[in-house]
Amino acid sequence: MGIDHFKMTNMLNRVILIWVGVLFSIGFFAQPGEVPVETKDGNKVYVHTVAKSQTAYGISRLYSISLNELYENNPEAHEGLSIGQKLYFPVKEEVLQQEVASIDTLSDENSIMHTVENGETLYSIARKYGVPAKDVISANPSGTLALGSMVKVPLKNVVKDDVIIPIVKDPINPTADPGDSIILHKVKKNETMYSLSKLYNVSIEEITAANDGLLDGLNKGMKLRIPLKKKIRSLVVDTLRDSLVDSSYDSLNVQSSLTQEVYEIAVMIPFFFDENNARIAKCPPIGDCPIYSRTLDALDFHHGVMMAIDSLKNAGLNVVVRVYDTKHDTAVVRGILNKSEFSGIDLIIGPFYANQIKLVREFAKTKRIQLICPIPVSNKALFNNPFVTKMTASTPTQIKFMAREIARKYYDQNVIVVRNQKNDKDEYYYRTFKKAFAEELTKYPNRYLDSAKETYINSKGSRLSTVESKMVLDKNNLIVVPSQSVGHVSDFFTKLSSTTNSNPYRKYSLQVFGLEDWSDFPTIDEKYKNKFKLSLVTSGYVEYEDPKVLEFIHNYRTKYATDPGNFSFIGFDAAFMNLKGLLLYGTGFSNHYQHLINTGFNTNSLFEKVDPKGGYENKNVFIIRYEDYTVIKE
Repeated sequence: MGIDHFKMTNMLNRVILIWVGVLFSIGFFAQPGEVPVETKDGNKVYVHTVAKSQTAYGISRLYSISLNELYENNPEAHEGLSIGQKLYFPVKEEVLQQEVASIDTLSDENSIMHTVENGETLYSIARKYGVPAKDVISANPSGTLALGSMVKVPLKNVVKDDVIIPIVKDPINPTADPGDSIILHKVKKNETMYSLSKLYNVSIEEITAANDGLLDGLNKGMKLRIPLKKKIRSLVVDTLRDSLVDSSYDSLNVQSSLTQEVYEIAVMIPFFFDENNARIAKCPPIGDCPIYSRTLDALDFHHGVMMAIDSLKNAGLNVVVRVYDTKHDTAVVRGILNKSEFSGIDLIIGPFYANQIKLVREFAKTKRIQLICPIPVSNKALFNNPFVTKMTASTPTQIKFMAREIARKYYDQNVIVVRNQKNDKDEYYYRTFKKAFAEELTKYPNRYLDSAKETYINSKGSRLSTVESKMVLDKNNLIVVPSQSVGHVSDFFTKLSSTTNSNPYRKYSLQVFGLEDWSDFPTIDEKYKNKFKLSLVTSGYVEYEDPKVLEFIHNYRTKYATDPGNFSFIGFDAAFMNLKGLLLYGTGFSNHYQHLINTGFNTNSLFEKVDPKGGYENKNVFIIRYEDYTVIKE
């Protein structure tokens, strides 16, 4: 039994309405206080005298107006503010009366009594008044909130800065974690604050606030901090709770009717609803209660798939989508495969785990249904089974690509490969790189080397003496470490840093190449990534400054009232590329992969058979480089 899709949509709409209510409830009512009022051009206006350290943004907050209104009433402010300068703002009597009526009462000079509004928590109230949450919590030990009740807000530690500094969670991937994030934008010729606000779907006020008021204006070449705010995803918890009451979320049916031919799609995702509910039950009565990360990934993936279906509707795609919760349990997957409805499936997306994929791949081969593996899986799953497609390039495929690219770009430079003989998998990766690199080098008669210089990490000493002996002063030294071992990679960076801090090696030019797993290694400091211009090979990467990605984020926010996560892009690409094939060529679309050229958000399409009787691997690979604390896709 599944939940009706329209019921789910109504739940999501309710969540959106709740969110809108929260947005209004946490607004900060700032008052101008004792400010002179004059009559100018027949209208009453406030006369504000600019004080030291005040910014246009801070002043606009004080008078509860937008930056646009400030500049419209004071055109000269565009040229910057100076101490003692006079600014004029219309007196909005009706609005001010409403605000005064809603202002909370002072209990004493050090605190204020706040009337609780719908959807508020002690944390949101603390944010509203700019005070530490711990102060509000300690002042209200009962922790009980009811609509209309009074909460004491201590003001002794109130934040008085004019400019609000956004929280920087992850400057590389703005949607990697909940919380506000920023990206750095290099201002180009003819760009304006308005064009940037539209490009990134943020307000002029937010950009100004994130850049200390932009007192010197917008200048070509400057690096601008762009805040990308993330909405509170814990609101979806309400939807999850509702959807699991008196219901079994085994499958969710969605129908899109545009043409006569209808395809049935199965999307198999581990939602971990039970785990999520168990965590929710342990949440404190006050404060945020985040969704379990794996549940969040599953929701993101589902939403990405549905966005892809929406994108293909106008082209004539007509599908019934059945979403199954696999629960990371092979018994559940067996039960799903035995459902009578599953015998009519035309395409399967998922599941996520190897033991489940093993079951489904055999079913797909028997029923001649194309199975799409959206996340990394061994190429063994593809052998002797043409009905399996994997969306990500294997590690050996990535290493071969990296070897060929280094040979192509740096055939006249000094290339060193560091092996790890203590790990069989790393040793295999080393041999894969060295062979592919040597083969590619033969194409370049002016090459510096015939093959990469090989070495290892010395066990004794604080410096990387084994690598030092292979480096040269008059060449760029490219050091390749084909390893997935955290300890091995950490040891390498620690000793390499010691080497480059010593003479004469501090004068040597070098660059480090590694594998995509490294981006998740917590032991690799950001300073190392940038100091050594670390380049990583990867099967997927989202460019958040790409206008198409920004448009996707905008549409995703509009539909789901939250920002997409990485799994949203993965889900979209997996669904779009293969549903496009289903639409154009029918259920035998895998035989036409060479004609299905797609540029996705996370990856592009480059499908090839792993063997004559086997399945398809997407061999699209990127190289990304860390430089100046940004990431560049080469």
